[in-house]
Amino acid sequence: MFVIFGWLRRFTILGIKIDECANCGQVCEHIVGRKTNWGHVFWMPVLFLGFSHGMVCAKCGAWTPLSFQSIRAAMKSGVLLLARSRPNAPV
Repeated sequence: MFVIFGWLRRFTILGIKIDECANCGQVCEHIVGRKTNWGHVFWMPVLFLGFSHGMVCAKCGAWTPLSFQSIRAAMKSGVLLLARSRPNAPV
């Protein structure tokens, strides 16, 4: 008997933010989301392995990790503030 096992990664879109990408420097849409990891047997999820939150740049696909607290506050208030320097900010 064969047992097929492995892991699944699901991505859930939580919102969209227009911001400057730290990787490519373009001002574009970033998809804010949650990656959820599951262990599976016969492609049925049976073991929760964790999750992570972040933003994906629509232009270059770079993943910027975000904390759970910042995502939770943004979902309550509707505003996602990022405490980081802008790579191409005018001087």
